[in-house]
Amino acid sequence: MELVEKNNNDALGLYKELLKLHYTLQDWFADREIYHYLGYLFSQKKSDSKFSQLWKLWESSSNRQTFVRELLILIKRSLCVDSELVNFEDTEINWYKDQPKLLVHSLVFMDIIHSLKNNQAFLPHTAFIKQNNDIEHIFPQNPEDVDKKKEFIEFLNTNIVAKGKEFDLTKFDAKKDDPTYLTSVKNFIDENIKSYKINSIGNLVLLFASLNKSISNNSYSKKRASVIEYFHKGNFIQPHTFQVFVRYFNDKDNKNNDYEHWTNADISANAKFINDKIVNFFKSKAI
Repeated sequence: MELVEKNNNDALGLYKELLKLHYTLQDWFADREIYHYLGYLFSQKKSDSKFSQLWKLWESSSNRQTFVRELLILIKRSLCVDSELVNFEDTEINWYKDQPKLLVHSLVFMDIIHSLKNNQAFLPHTAFIKQNNDIEHIFPQNPEDVDKKKEFIEFLNTNIVAKGKEFDLTKFDAKKDDPTYLTSVKNFIDENIKSYKINSIGNLVLLFASLNKSISNNSYSKKRASVIEYFHKGNFIQPHTFQVFVRYFNDKDNKNNDYEHWTNADISANAKFINDKIVNFFKSKAI
């Protein structure tokens, strides 16, 4: 209201300002680009993304195209590290622990790129924030809790480890407090996951929390089936998440159609897909 109260001594002037605000918001809501760009920026709650700042930007812009361009500049800035667009293929970035906010912004922006197509539905307002979503590791991460390591080893024994080389878990409960035994547990896990870029953005998606909890340590094939079933029941899945599970990232260099396993090659291919999609999007807009 502070934006329009400058005319608070003039009832007619205040009324006109309110009408202007009302019709502008309707206009923004109906515009595919502005709706998605503002939804993204508002979700960040930064000083340059507050409504008052963006309203001033709108009023100072010479035309709609200028306003849209300025929004994209702000969005690109939010995806930069040290003034450079982040390299989404960089395997040294631990997205899960070190860059969780940037991770969420990047995955949501992938959803926006998809939703800007005219044949796609607008993202619901809840899709711009993490709120009801967890960050899901497609290939499960090594849990820090000792009690959960047993379940993780069972996953490795079933899905990753060669036949005959499984870890013997029969004494796990009795020896889980033994430092020597825990060292053998650690060595087994490290050996079997060392090639997996578990915290790469290519291995991470946003997934509805209740669904994530029910499938978190399942094999890739079971996760994939659950996500697709959940979607076909009419539930919302973040577009990028769904695309990852149906392997939309496959290209001429990566045509792995193994729907049973999620490999390091898939993680790398997905990270490359994300990087190419975002870089090319800003190039296409000359940003």
